[in-house]
Amino acid sequence: MPIPYWFVASFWVPALAVSILLGVFCQSVHGVKFSTRAVRIQQVWFNSIGAFIGWVALWCLVRRAWGVWRVASSGQATWSDFALGFVAFVGISGYLPYATKGAIDALQALVLEALKRAAELVFGKVKGEN
Repeated sequence: MPIPYWFVASFWVPALAVSILLGVFCQSVHGVKFSTRAVRIQQVWFNSIGAFIGWVALWCLVRRAWGVWRVASSGQATWSDFALGFVAFVGISGYLPYATKGAIDALQALVLEALKRAAELVFGKVKGEN
């Protein structure tokens, strides 16, 4: 059974509005500092897209669940459902951009440390370092 148009509209109109509002008011919500106009534009875009991705993840879950509601046996949740639920929650709450940035920063630090240790193995320790 297809999802009715009234439900689609009642889902996506607030989703777009909330995503835009989270972007526009990211300074108040997250305490983001705008040093220049370019930083403001980037932060508004970053936060709006992050929130919208959360709504898209929730929509994927709604579409999956919509077909299950009409069937006698309820579908089983998979790990991807839980992952989508997590992305939806973090995105809609406005923290997906910061979670993504934190994960990228952590990965960057891990790669830099691995390269540093590999260089020490190959070239030896530089004098004067601990």
